[in-house]
Amino acid sequence: MKPIKTFRHFLRTWGTVYLTGFLLLSCIKVYYGKAGSDSLLWLLAPAAWWTKALSGLSFEYVPQIGYVNHSCQFIIAASCSGAEFMILSAAMLIFSFTHWMNTRRQGFLWLGVSLGGSYLYTIFINGIRILLSIRVPLYLQKTGFLRALDGRLDSGQVHTIIGTAVFFSSLFPLYAAAEQAARKISVSPPAKSAQSLYPALWYFAVVLGLPFLSLACRNRLQAFIPYALVICMVCVPVLLLQLLPAVIQKAIHKKIHKK
Repeated sequence: MKPIKTFRHFLRTWGTVYLTGFLLLSCIKVYYGKAGSDSLLWLLAPAAWWTKALSGLSFEYVPQIGYVNHSCQFIIAASCSGAEFMILSAAMLIFSFTHWMNTRRQGFLWLGVSLGGSYLYTIFINGIRILLSIRVPLYLQKTGFLRALDGRLDSGQVHTIIGTAVFFSSLFPLYAAAEQAARKISVSPPAKSAQSLYPALWYFAVVLGLPFLSLACRNRLQAFIPYALVICMVCVPVLLLQLLPAVIQKAIHKKIHKK
């Protein structure tokens, strides 16, 4: 009966916080799915400003289209808002650490901080992603790299690869910072484990798991395979680089103890 009592206690303490977080993120997801660029200015405007601050490139807002840079022929449209990354990062923070808090009130405070922090972090990371999405394809075209691939990789696929690499890799420092903050707040934080893998699990669950279920319900899994291959091709090397320092540290630790 102890596990049942523990589960009931968990629901009584954190159920309302998690339900609130789930409903808020679901509303943002539905809103984003129907919104155009005019409805996403709260994400697009600061992203365009931050990109300009990083690069010096100016963007002009065109209603119902987005922020346009004519010299680079680049548009920061609704699909470039970073809303999906904001939802993903907020979900990761809320559902990974809320139960570490000491009281329900702290849980709701963590919920608010997670939403606000994810918004600011999304703008910061999205500006970097947009800048790379402008500069890298231009550089590859200038050097003739894309022509050398003979059409096997176009600028659209380069854009997807850059976005995947930037958003996936940026989840790890966000999770590490949130974990450190949650440990300082919590009276009895859980023991450290392989939590460095959690950002990858969140990313794969949202970016691959949900589309897989959606396409499976519509019998369109053939369209999922090329998409999943690109995601894995980018994420697996990033994940291996993320795990490499821990593997090296563990090997050195074992070597020292053997001596």
